[in-house]
Amino acid sequence: MNKKQILRRIFQIVIVLIGISFVTFLLTYLSPGDPVRNMFSATGVMPTEELVQQTRDEMGLNDPFFTQYFRWPVSYTHLRAHETDSYLVCRLLLEKKKENTINTSIPITS
Repeated sequence: MNKKQILRRIFQIVIVLIGISFVTFLLTYLSPGDPVRNMFSATGVMPTEELVQQTRDEMGLNDPFFTQYFRWPVSYTHLRAHETDSYLVCRLLLEKKKENTINTSIPITS
């Protein structure tokens, strides 16, 4: 193979990978259910509608489709994994769940 064929193959691989990432994101985007409500229900917290909207804004789920798509690969890389809003939201939810567990496990006496 000469240099031109190798470059063409690399270009084809990049196009295929972009196509696969687009289809993967599209299927995730179109999946049934609200990811924020699913996240809250997985931690056992019953959110208010205001909290759901606030979390959707913080996670960027109210942004247009292509904005979310272009942000998606960046937010799932290991370079920015510690900076993602979803990590912070999950940590916050787990702390709230601990507080609720402590509050419900200690009987209220008067």
